[in-house]
Amino acid sequence: TPESGAATTGPVTTPLIAPAGLSGTPLAGRVNRLTWTDHSANETAFEVQRALKSGAACGTYATIGTAPASAGTGSTVTYNDAGSGNNPPMASKTYCYRVRSSKLASQSAWAGPVLVKTAR
Repeated sequence: TPESGAATTGPVTTPLIAPAGLSGTPLAGRVNRLTWTDHSANETAFEVQRALKSGAACGTYATIGTAPASAGTGSTVTYNDAGSGNNPPMASKTYCYRVRSSKLASQSAWAGPVLVKTAR
């Protein structure tokens, strides 16, 4: 039991830090490669979202996958968007991508967007 007048607190949680340096490169076969730097020491995964660019704005984002946690802060993480199921990136279309760190119900701020035009 705490001493009289001592405050009790729950476990200390370290906030998740957003990834940095998000960049994208189109590859052959309608695959877009994303890379970023991990700046959070305690994430369990990275959530990746994509939206079709429409005029000057990005459309509605949808989660397209997750990348596993990296080896540590400062590590470079790579994710290849080849689509899932019947949702591959369309040839010659420009997409907006964003990424965030996640752990259970906690998420960091979004990194991005970065624009990638899918190869033909």
